[in-house]
Amino acid sequence: MKGESSRKTIFILCITVILLFVFGYIFIFWNVKLIIQPNDGQTNTKIDVDTRPLFSEVEKLIINKMRQGKIPGLSVAIVKDGETAYKAGFGYANIETGEKVTSDTLFQLASNSKAFTALGVLQLQKDGLINLEEPVSKYIPWLKFLYNGKETDVAIAEFLYHTSGISSNTIYRIPELDEEEDDAIEKTVRTIVGLELASRPGTKYEYATINYDVLGLLIERASGENYEDYIQKHVLDAAGLHDTYMFKSKADAINLASGYKAGFLLPQHYNAPWYEGNKPAGYIISSAGDMAAWLKIQMGTSESSLLDTKLIVQSQYPNLNVDTFGDGMAYAAGWIVYDNAGTEILHSGSNPNFSSFIIFRPEEKTGVAVLCNTNTTYAMDIAQSIIKLFSDSQSSYISVADYNQKIDQVCTAIIFVLFFVICVNLYSLISSIYRFVTKKEKFCSLSRKIVIKISVISIIFVMISCIVYFLPGFLFNGATWRYMIVWYPVTVGILLYSIYTSLFLLLCNSLMKTFRTMC
Repeated sequence: MKGESSRKTIFILCITVILLFVFGYIFIFWNVKLIIQPNDGQTNTKIDVDTRPLFSEVEKLIINKMRQGKIPGLSVAIVKDGETAYKAGFGYANIETGEKVTSDTLFQLASNSKAFTALGVLQLQKDGLINLEEPVSKYIPWLKFLYNGKETDVAIAEFLYHTSGISSNTIYRIPELDEEEDDAIEKTVRTIVGLELASRPGTKYEYATINYDVLGLLIERASGENYEDYIQKHVLDAAGLHDTYMFKSKADAINLASGYKAGFLLPQHYNAPWYEGNKPAGYIISSAGDMAAWLKIQMGTSESSLLDTKLIVQSQYPNLNVDTFGDGMAYAAGWIVYDNAGTEILHSGSNPNFSSFIIFRPEEKTGVAVLCNTNTTYAMDIAQSIIKLFSDSQSSYISVADYNQKIDQVCTAIIFVLFFVICVNLYSLISSIYRFVTKKEKFCSLSRKIVIKISVISIIFVMISCIVYFLPGFLFNGATWRYMIVWYPVTVGILLYSIYTSLFLLLCNSLMKTFRTMC
């Protein structure tokens, strides 16, 4: 027994040394190999001389925030007085190949796609093809909703302003669909047919991304065209956005950045599932260069856009028929309008492995767009910090902690603990099996007492396994482990598998112990 105890101690020490070596290596890899700097900084010479020193502050700010947030790659555009004052790419479009981000690198816009869909809907109304006050069921007859158990109508405008009554947790229903599926938007919208609404339509704001998928299907039904074709023709082409793409396959062939997620305290490459049916709400692809042009259009300073300026203004008009949210915020058509020492219009975007933030102050003709190839709240932090540098007002912002980093830190710590548990239990299980195989010990014959104890142990472990399985649903209002694994850090999935592996090994050791102690 003394020799076995010594072997177990040596085994644990070896595992500890290996873990410390791996832990040290990944930090050396991040801090030495990944050099964060502006790869193609472009400053406009037309900008006021007094403003130019701010660009070096911007670069220092971005580099510092990227290191804090472990952001692999980032692209930024700053627009001032109708000019693209500054644009640049920082970091890596692909860490593995060393490919750098430039201002032409493509990123998923995530929820900043909604502003394009909203303009498409407003264009339909201008052309007399729809009326925002009409129920959506006029155009999609099978799309029915219930409120207090009774069928109710939901107006098109209520989807536009997130006052449809659809709950935010419907994001868990959005199916993973391949880009080649032509009916992907319809398949996504059909997941909410017959849904019981959380509030009476038109009475309460609740952000639900699937609202804009409904609008995407509406565009198809009212126009007779595919959603992508309609937005390309009536929004992107009219806006002169030639570096914005409706299909991932086309963007991949050009210059799409690789996506990353947090994992073991560092960014890990992650090929997220594609949600083709969620494109109207979150899967349009663009670059910082095109976002600069988009900002000019939104602020009325573009000289090349053919978009109707009245529709742009209409899309920025907030819905004040319901209570504001946050600190005096109200939702417009694909934009959030915020009274922050002057009017600010903004929107954030988050996909499993991309994020974006766009913010502009129309009166000051100043705007910022930040695109990242990881899901991080630092996109918002960076954009708000930059616009504060260039703003004439005393606007204030509250920094929001990057919850993905926090989750990754907690999961990493638990995984390391579970790794020890797994190793120790695996060692014990192999030792027990070895002793039985070499006949140093033998199994007890089954008895009623042993059967009862085995049954009790098994039931306890099954109950614990079920609790783990249903835990996301209890904590996050119906979430699934699949959703958690896709949207949250890489370590979330590894933690789940580690928990079940630990439980299985503990069960096996408990059963082995039962046979040994009850002889």
